[in-house]
Parts: sequence; C-alpha cells; structure tokens
Amino acid sequence: MNPELPAHHVSPSMKVIMLVFAVVLIATLGWLVWDNNTTPDTTDSSAPKVTKTTTTTDETADWKTYTSSYGYSVKYPATWTFNATNTATVTLTSPETTKSINDCIKTNPVCEGAGADIAVYYYSSISEEASNKANKWNAKTIEELITADSLTKKLGTVSLGGVNATAVQEAGLGSYYVIYAEKNGHLYRIFFNNRETESSLSATEKLILSNFKFTN
Repeated sequence: MNPELPAHHVSPSMKVIMLVFAVVLIATLGWLVWDNNTTPDTTDSSAPKVTKTTTTTDETADWKTYTSSYGYSVKYPATWTFNATNTATVTLTSPETTKSINDCIKTNPVCEGAGADIAVYYYSSISEEASNKANKWNAKTIEELITADSLTKKLGTVSLGGVNATAVQEAGLGSYYVIYAEKNGHLYRIFFNNRETESSLSATEKLILSNFKFTN
C-alpha cells in the first residue's frame, strides 16, 4: 500500500496533462490571431456607393404669382381670393375668411371688421400715405409716420423682400399687424386684418411674406 502524497504534491501524470493543455491553448490562440490578421478583405471597392439625397418640397409650387406695376410681386395659394380694387391696392383672402364673411353677411350686412386677410398698399412716397395726408403730419420717414400716429406702436425691424422694414401694431376696431417698407422712395404697407403680431401669423401668411419680392 503506497503512502499518501503530501497535499501540495502534484503527480507526474497530472503535470503532463497540464502541460499538454497549456500547449494546445497557446496554439489555438495563436492560430486565431493569425487567421484574423490574414483573412482577405472581401469588400468590393468597385461597387458604387449609395448616396442619400434629401428632397426639398416647394410648398408654393402650385401657388399663383401677382406682379404689380408698382415694383413688387407676391405669391399666394391658388385657393385664396385675389382682388385688385385698384392697381395701388390688392387684397388676399383665405377660404376660411371668405366663408366667415359670407356667413356674417347673411345675418348682418355691415359686418364691421370683416375683410381680407392681407392687403398690400402702394404709395408713391411717404408723403402720399393716406393718414399722413389726411392729418397733415408732413412725415418724411417711416419713423416720423409712426411717431405721428398715436394709434400706432412700433414692434421692431423685419425683413421684407430683402429690405429692412418696420413692423407695427395699429389700433382701430381691433389691433392689427402692419409692415411698412420703403424702396426707391416708394412706400409699401402690408396690413394683416386678422393678426396682431408677427408670432400670430399663420404658416401660410409667413410663406406669403417670405415670397414677397421687390422688382424695381
């Protein structure tokens, strides 16, 4: 009967097994590393690259364009009503406002405050602006015109057709958002009958403004 081996003693056969296992492990890891580094790149470099393109939709593609003989053009939806009471004043009315006006007329022929959504006024000069002439303010600049009218409050500066314009709020039967712009000595006034500030403009009204252009 063989005496028991000490607890820390490893038999020769176990050493051989452990050695063989270590050699196999090292060989396997070495092969994996070699195979990973020598695997050919199968990517077809001649294949055309797919480029994503972004399509921009022109929201005004089916809109109509009015070009005035007074040096400006304006685009508006085909569903809106265009009216030129005279060549110096044009109005644009949305289908919703048209319906509202027609409904109002059925019960009240007067319908105070009802009118087109947008009106564009042209004056040969600031001196010829209606209120300026009627009240004899003798204003020569837009700033003087605004200051002279106690019912008008300046809101700030905006861009109209690439020109610095002045935005104001006018009081009357209600409060109205108005833009004044001067180009080549002529005065242009854009009046919003149903809006009080720029932030209250509808998406369509903002598009109409952004497509307003001076042509002279």
